[in-house]
Amino acid sequence: MPEPDIDKQSKSKKSKYGNPAWVPGVSGNPAGRPKKGSAIADILNAIGEEIQKDGISKKTAVLKRVYGAALDGNMDCVKFIADRTEGKPVERHADVSEEWKDVLWECAVLPDQQE
Repeated sequence: MPEPDIDKQSKSKKSKYGNPAWVPGVSGNPAGRPKKGSAIADILNAIGEEIQKDGISKKTAVLKRVYGAALDGNMDCVKFIADRTEGKPVERHADVSEEWKDVLWECAVLPDQQE
């Protein structure tokens, strides 16, 4: 009896991480990227560029409201503005695992050890 017809992706062997390996010629996204103009970002940008009755774009009107809310004390709006004008701050983490604690203690100058 012949084996049932199963697509190439499900027949593929597993990778070292347990997930099926990629099979050449089989796309995980057969429709591809959406065409220009049909993606959500393209639609939102088109709406934002529309000019209102007062002569300013919708994007400009929204950003003016964000600035107004920030001036009124809305910290989410303040953070939104700062992130887009100054950039998001980089988070730094120190490795304080057991192996580094001895090194830190050796490098530390304690008040009673100062000359």
